[in-house]
Formats: sequence, C-alpha cells, structure tokens
Amino acid sequence: ELKRGEALSIIEVNGAGSEPTHMYDPRHSIFFAWKEIVRHWFILWRISRMNHRKGHPYLSLKEGIAMFREDKAHSLKLAEMPE
Repeated sequence: ELKRGEALSIIEVNGAGSEPTHMYDPRHSIFFAWKEIVRHWFILWRISRMNHRKGHPYLSLKEGIAMFREDKAHSLKLAEMPE
C-alpha cells in the first residue's frame, strides 16, 4: 500500500525552521539533543551551499529581518485566534 500511495496520510510537513523532535525522547540525554541540533544545522548549511551553487542567492540581512518580522506578525495573529 505504501509504495502505491494508498492508505497514506500526511500528518505534518516540516520546513527548515522545525526541530528534530526525536531529541525530546526522555531516553536521550541533553548531549544527544545538542548533537542533533548541530547535525540539523549542518544539514541545512549543506543544503544552502548546494542551492547557492545552483544559482540561488543567499538571503540578505535585510531580507532575513523582513522575514523574521513577517513570521512574528503571523505568529501573533495565530495566537489571537480562538481555539
């Protein structure tokens, strides 16, 4: 079924801003969690370099700040929504 795409549901789509949630498993130590965060950032860095080599420009500081502000405004709107 899985190979045919049947009886399958996508429950979550994560982007670069997400966290490797398996690090919160109580069986793991804080050091494991730190290692996973660094590994996650390293993978993102490698993807960024690969995309840059393919012609995609790096985000400028100005663009990054604008994106951060946009995300903050969006988060505030979501927080105001009734549950």
